[in-house]
Amino acid sequence: MSLMIESMEELLTLLKKMNLKVSSVDELHQLLASINANYNPDAARQKTGRQIGTIVPGAMAGAAAFASYWLLVGSSTDTAGILAVIWGPAAFVSTAAVIAAAVLSCAHRGRTMPDNAPVLPAPRGEPVVTHIIKELPI
Repeated sequence: MSLMIESMEELLTLLKKMNLKVSSVDELHQLLASINANYNPDAARQKTGRQIGTIVPGAMAGAAAFASYWLLVGSSTDTAGILAVIWGPAAFVSTAAVIAAAVLSCAHRGRTMPDNAPVLPAPRGEPVVTHIIKELPI
């Protein structure tokens, strides 16, 4: 969940709704720092992707199966056409949801170095690896 707080009044309203007692600005800074320290945007994105990839196709298949059951119980004359109208959009939406889930769940490859890379002294006589890559023109 992402929340944009644009004014101090909105922040005060949020703190009151959550029953948080903050008496100074330093306590507020510590509270916000602890909230940000526990938030992992990559994990939240992957969790959202997994939920989209499982809930949407399951719900679409369930709805289509329910409609198909009532169609076949009622024994209509043109059941094949109606089944195609039911299952076609269900398959389309499910495919789109699985593709969106795959895009959301894939790992980001934007960074070449991790944030918490250990700082080790370079041994003598060996080349130093700097992770600096010379960009070649295309």
